[in-house]
Amino acid sequence: MTQKDLFKYQDTKKLYAEAKERLAEFELTIYSPPSPTLDGMPKSHDDSNPEHLTETVARHDELIADCNSRLLDYIRAGRILDQAESVLTPIEVTIVEKRYRLGIKWEAVAEAIGYSFRDTTRKHREILKKIANI
Repeated sequence: MTQKDLFKYQDTKKLYAEAKERLAEFELTIYSPPSPTLDGMPKSHDDSNPEHLTETVARHDELIADCNSRLLDYIRAGRILDQAESVLTPIEVTIVEKRYRLGIKWEAVAEAIGYSFRDTTRKHREILKKIANI
């Protein structure tokens, strides 16, 4: 396991949140369509068109599949962190949690655990060596 594997958690968390937001926005347009303009003029867009409805359903299914895929990636990345944490001491787990799960900068991690910045980064190097063979 490498540092890149640990960072996947934050990356997949962000991608999942974005996919979930896209899906929510799309569903909002489906379930809460804008009110029609009652100006008496013909409209070029007809929501009762079967082709339009088919396209809408297909797009919705696409967004759901993407969201589910991103969620699985996010869960897998969380399991990687869980594996790493299973072999670490409590202080090492705290470092991993704060840095990789929460995305906190090194200075804040050091302050939170009461170590100097230098000692925190040294401890981090030890963590990476410890989990390298997982």
